[in-house]
Amino acid sequence: MKRTILLPLLLLTVSAVFSQQFQLAKGTLQHQYPRVANQSPDGAWPPHQATVPPSPGYRALEETIGHTTFDLQSIGSLGRRVGDLGGGKLSAIWHFGADQANNYPDRGAAYNAFDGTTWGPEPTSSVEETRSGYPSFAVSPNGTEVIASHKSTTGSNWILTVQTKKPGETTWTEHEIPSAVTGGPVWAKVAAGGPDGNTLHVVAVTVAAMFGGAVYEGMELHPLYWRSTDGGATWDKQDIIIPGWDSTFYHEVGGESYAIEARGETVVIASLESWGDVAIYKSIDNGDNWARTIVHDFPLDAYAGGGYTADDIPDDPNAPTDLAILTSDGSGSLVIDNDGKVHLFFSWLYVVENGVYLDMNGVAYWNEDHAPGQIDTIAGAEDYDGDGLITIGGDLGDYRYTNYNLSSGTSAGIDADGNLYVVYSAIREDFANTEDQNLRHLFVVKSEDGGLSWSAPFDLINEETTLDYEYIEAAYPAIPMQIGENINLVYMQDYMPGLTPTDNTVDPQNIVYLKLDKNTFGMISGAKELPVIAGSAVLVPNPTSGLLKLQYVSSAVGSVQISVYNLMGEQVLVSQEATQPIGQHSIALDLTGHPAGIYLVKMEIGGQTFTQKIMKK
Repeated sequence: MKRTILLPLLLLTVSAVFSQQFQLAKGTLQHQYPRVANQSPDGAWPPHQATVPPSPGYRALEETIGHTTFDLQSIGSLGRRVGDLGGGKLSAIWHFGADQANNYPDRGAAYNAFDGTTWGPEPTSSVEETRSGYPSFAVSPNGTEVIASHKSTTGSNWILTVQTKKPGETTWTEHEIPSAVTGGPVWAKVAAGGPDGNTLHVVAVTVAAMFGGAVYEGMELHPLYWRSTDGGATWDKQDIIIPGWDSTFYHEVGGESYAIEARGETVVIASLESWGDVAIYKSIDNGDNWARTIVHDFPLDAYAGGGYTADDIPDDPNAPTDLAILTSDGSGSLVIDNDGKVHLFFSWLYVVENGVYLDMNGVAYWNEDHAPGQIDTIAGAEDYDGDGLITIGGDLGDYRYTNYNLSSGTSAGIDADGNLYVVYSAIREDFANTEDQNLRHLFVVKSEDGGLSWSAPFDLINEETTLDYEYIEAAYPAIPMQIGENINLVYMQDYMPGLTPTDNTVDPQNIVYLKLDKNTFGMISGAKELPVIAGSAVLVPNPTSGLLKLQYVSSAVGSVQISVYNLMGEQVLVSQEATQPIGQHSIALDLTGHPAGIYLVKMEIGGQTFTQKIMKK
């Protein structure tokens, strides 16, 4: 079943276009879903039969630097996952797990590095020696790499750790972060800065009671702050409550519903909890003192449930119901610019008691120069067929990413000239799989005037970067905060929308690197020109019970070879055709006798290649 979301009329300027286009008219959000809350820091999932994705030979211009079977990279703000080490060198991490059958005893942060020429071999284990979860990454100004995560050996006593590796070292050193919190803290985010580049700033929340924690200073999931001024060896600030990020305004702050960045002695934390104010907490003295600024006011302070009425909240003509409240979806990204000014990016969401409207659309933007209450909506999922609607297939709840909206998971950066870049993941209304689930691609927008205006969204998953771009699901993008000559992007890629627990069997996901020209948003390295066949190439019928035809238009004389592969990467069918003239052609294929499932059909003609997915019933 297809659903449509109405887009209001567009205005004239880019900023105005987006501020209107992605604010939905009342009554168009009709599908309420349960809120994802109180996620287990252990992340245990029910078992599924594992399969293997197509061989890397099907990948085109992107570079696969690793894999993971554990595909829940984050339950809120991803944070940084790629770092610039200088001199053309890079490094990247991701949430790794391969042994699904035994509940991922190998889970933790996988790491790979680029030496200026090539990436290292794909890692087969995590950096941490003990099963860990939900890593956060930073590179200090002195080049030390830092990974923060949480671990538990008992399932009820949680410990934060940082793994550090200095320039020139090949091994990691683990430091446990001290805490006196009952049950311990979880869901860490880390940033590196300080006057000498040796300061680590960490934020996390106390673990929920159901996972071994307790109510802490009036909150069950209480955000806390830690600081080390010697690279993690000792911690001079422990279990610190930042004023205003407490029970005065919040009943709880969900895991990873926050972001942190540091630049010199400026440190900024963003609170993005859906049932609380969107706010920033800024320190200009390396974390000694903090100032709170409300970005988007949530009308119910410290709301603990129990019900509210329309009279308790402001009237919102765009809300889907009288009780729906506009807020953040829990994900976001921070930038500290060259003058120390803070820029915040997050995604809009409507919430009601115990429910969310996942079909909300829009990337929100704020900076410290904005007037009170001024938030710009600068990007989102786009209307590709020009009918004023975004059409979504299937049940969005079956392929959701926690509480992410249609355009979420922002990662933002800034270059030396002050140009801002934001990458996010958004639904493509015109690309769907055979189960009628829409695929997400990655988009980038750019501002050359400090955030006053923004470019139109550019889809980074396209025929110049990705061979099977019509069938690619791209999620969890990450770029560095400080952009150099290029945009270095790492993301998670597969062929199925959504996460394993919601809808899919356990398939290894590709962790992919793209090096992007920040001026043209095009690929500039590690790529060969993508071959394109003129006209269209179509497989019919799709799905098929066995017999099908490949219909195509050839722009050159040449021999044709058709190969069919299963999801194990095995070739199950091959057809070699004699030299064919320019023009329209049709080739019959027969999958009768082969098991039901998804197959990839690959056609090669005159050095050109076409690949398409087919469903065998």
